[in-house]
Amino acid sequence: MPIVFITILSLFVTFSTAESSLPYENLTIEDAKKIVMGNNLEIDIAQFDVDVARLGQKVARGYNYGTLDATLMGLRSNDAGNVFGFKLQSREANFQDFGFRDFLAGVSQAISASGGNFNAFGSIMQNPATASQLLQIQPDDLNYPNERNHFDVTLKYMIPLYTGGKLSRYQKIAVQIVHMNQYDKQKVIAQKLYELEKVYYDISLLDAFEKDLNTIKENIEQLHFATLEMQKEGYAKRTDLLEVESKLSNVQRMIFQTQANRELSYQFLGFLLNAKVKSIQTLHLDAFNCNLSVDDVLSNNKDIQKAELGLQIQNNMIDVKRASNLPEVGAFAEYGSSDDRLLNDFAKHDRYTIGFQAKLNLFNGGVDKATIEQ
Repeated sequence: MPIVFITILSLFVTFSTAESSLPYENLTIEDAKKIVMGNNLEIDIAQFDVDVARLGQKVARGYNYGTLDATLMGLRSNDAGNVFGFKLQSREANFQDFGFRDFLAGVSQAISASGGNFNAFGSIMQNPATASQLLQIQPDDLNYPNERNHFDVTLKYMIPLYTGGKLSRYQKIAVQIVHMNQYDKQKVIAQKLYELEKVYYDISLLDAFEKDLNTIKENIEQLHFATLEMQKEGYAKRTDLLEVESKLSNVQRMIFQTQANRELSYQFLGFLLNAKVKSIQTLHLDAFNCNLSVDDVLSNNKDIQKAELGLQIQNNMIDVKRASNLPEVGAFAEYGSSDDRLLNDFAKHDRYTIGFQAKLNLFNGGVDKATIEQ
């Protein structure tokens, strides 16, 4: 039973695929326009460019919200500076870590030498030689600590407060780039619709031309028959017959060229639609007058609209460069915890830092001015 079901399903998929791949017949230009709008590869690529530009717009907007980073770091070291820093960051440092055990041993020796007399102890401690000896002790706990693990978890949030207008300009530029890509898409659509109508008119013209050529061919064939009969009666020469045959050959050649050009046009139509086309509904070839004015052409031309939009983008880029002469202000907040075990007693060892930063460029060799001029 499962084998029969799989066989039926595969046959259904095969027939569905075959049906979907059948060529279009008697296709109208209106239906062809709908197909080219939904199936043309170049239009799809232009739409992808618009989508990518929209993502760039989201990127430019997202910079206003700052960044939140989470960091997990695991270390193990016996370096004196690292171990001491680990304990301080974990809030677990004690006097022994500073080397006070060796220092207290020296003080105990001074107390023993004083015999419990406080005045004698003070005299010993005030002795420059004794004080120097105590201060020159190299504490073993501080210089040669035991190796220690260190796990640090940190959350850090940074947000720009003022950037001299850079972020707002970048957002405007991102919006304008979306419009620029939309103009590109509209231009591609107009180009494809133009090519579609042109190929329809080409095929229609070739069909009419082939029909006329077949009529001429029939007339020449009748003339060929008549000339052949007249030659038999002596009213025509061999050269007359050869001339008629030459004309017939030329017409046949033109019919072949017309058929080849029509086949090429159908291939191009299939490329435009990204589908096979067997036949179309031909168009009327009546002449028509174009009433478009020069002003209409200039106002609707996509290249001119893109040039105007490009000028606006350049002006916004100039403002971005000018913002380099203005201060930048940002704020940040950091929260974390450290210990020799991962996430051990997080609240006991936690810490926070908040702050802001303001930066103003005072001199950079005139680079900003030259960049604005560029």
